[in-house]
Amino acid sequence: MSVSPDIQTLCQNKNQVAPTIDSEREEFRKYFESSGALDVLTRVMKDLYEKENKPADALSYLTSALGVVNFDARETALLQDELRSLKLVLKQLEEENRFLREKLEKATAD
Repeated sequence: MSVSPDIQTLCQNKNQVAPTIDSEREEFRKYFESSGALDVLTRVMKDLYEKENKPADALSYLTSALGVVNFDARETALLQDELRSLKLVLKQLEEENRFLREKLEKATAD
């Protein structure tokens, strides 16, 4: 019984692909470690492990411990509206500032 060419090719290519995957993993590990993320996650996981009364929802605990803020669609829409409004106010204030600076320059030039 012979091995199909596809499986045979995969086995031969495995040795070529594995070092690439390993180097990518190592590169990601170094990035993750150097950014401090590994330390933070380790601390949060250790805290959860050491808790005597484990929370019912581990994911909620982790997101809370990491300071993740989740907004629902309504809150997101309200924040987007507020952002648009504040951008408009900013634009008006910038125009007023420009106008007043020009007026000041003219007054001091006389």
